[in-house]
Amino acid sequence: MKESPTQLNTVELEEAIRNMPPPVKKVNPSLEKIAWCESGGKQFHADGSVVKGRIDSDDTGKFQINLRYHGKAAERMGIDLFTLEGNTAYALYLFNSQGTQPWMASAPCWNK
Repeated sequence: MKESPTQLNTVELEEAIRNMPPPVKKVNPSLEKIAWCESGGKQFHADGSVVKGRIDSDDTGKFQINLRYHGKAAERMGIDLFTLEGNTAYALYLFNSQGTQPWMASAPCWNK
């Protein structure tokens, strides 16, 4: 399947995210709603530990990226899901490639 000219491949997407200056690293408003529903919009607890899922402890960080399903892929991409930057970069990758589908379990919260 050929990529559309407006879609970035994984390497290009991560490179683009990495090279953005901090004020430009705004996340799609839909993703921000998802993050709020998934983790309260937080990557870390007050004690500095990474937010983990209440139902599935493999769900990690602000965007609750599941380590069981996405950990190895993120690692191959050089993305650390335990950092805010890495969790956001992978969430953007997922959103770009799959839309909101990876977060459908929390849709009743963010899809109002």
